[in-house]
Amino acid sequence: MKIKKIMASLLVASTVLGACSSKAATSASDSASASKSDNTSAQVENLATSSSSTTETLDNYYGTYEEEDLDASYDEDSATKVTLGTTSEVSGDGATVADQVVTITAAGTYVVSGTLTDGQLVVNVGKEDKVHLILDGVDITNTSGPAIDIEQGEKIITTLAPDSENTLADGENYELADGETEPDATFYSKEDLVINGSGSLTVAGNYSNGIRSKDDLILISGTYNVTAQNNAIKGKDSVAIRGGDYTLTTTAGDGIQANNAEDAEKGYVAIDGGSFAITSGQDAIQAKTDLSLQNAQMTLQTA
Repeated sequence: MKIKKIMASLLVASTVLGACSSKAATSASDSASASKSDNTSAQVENLATSSSSTTETLDNYYGTYEEEDLDASYDEDSATKVTLGTTSEVSGDGATVADQVVTITAAGTYVVSGTLTDGQLVVNVGKEDKVHLILDGVDITNTSGPAIDIEQGEKIITTLAPDSENTLADGENYELADGETEPDATFYSKEDLVINGSGSLTVAGNYSNGIRSKDDLILISGTYNVTAQNNAIKGKDSVAIRGGDYTLTTTAGDGIQANNAEDAEKGYVAIDGGSFAITSGQDAIQAKTDLSLQNAQMTLQTA
């Protein structure tokens, strides 16, 4: 995934947002951030006005969104159905249950509903396998680790089913192997993670981050309410947001963060739409390389 780098994009932002009674500024030479110490709103139309890509993009977006990322449809009749509970049940192939842990082990579409009071949903499929994960009214709490843990797969597309309310929470302490610092998010993915759909997702990151991907994190649509001790939304290589409604609250971290400092083509945040209410302990939005925004409405408050 690549977008044309908009150098000093937030210097442009200070002009554009200034006309909207808001403000953005660069933080350091190797990173870009958007923050505001008081509570202000801004309608962002074109923060950076030119973009190009060596890969095909959909229309004029700063982020790269593949057709499959936008597709929130699914065939419930052919999908494997997972009903979470004291004794979770699986109807179909590709998922196993062990105590309070449900593990998806094969490519396919999975419709998940129900409640785990102290359990976990794990995705661990082949490196080239794709999973379409439908959250249709789930409530998952894991007191000792991520509520959803994506260990392996080519790409995981998560759809918030229409009219569904989905809740994920973790505990304040994780059970990690000696010397390990990860996983560290309530919704944690080692792979590319896409979330789309028209439902809602509420995430409580009591340990550290709320939603985190160690690759690309792509958010297409939906309603999000994320609270986190550290960062609310974090993608290592990139965060691309095409739309949706976001209420993000952090204690000590950023609202949205991309932090890959090793590759100049990564570590960027691209926002192409959406409504954002961000209250953060650090920056509202932090990109290690570049930050590009358009067509977004933002209310930002930082420490």
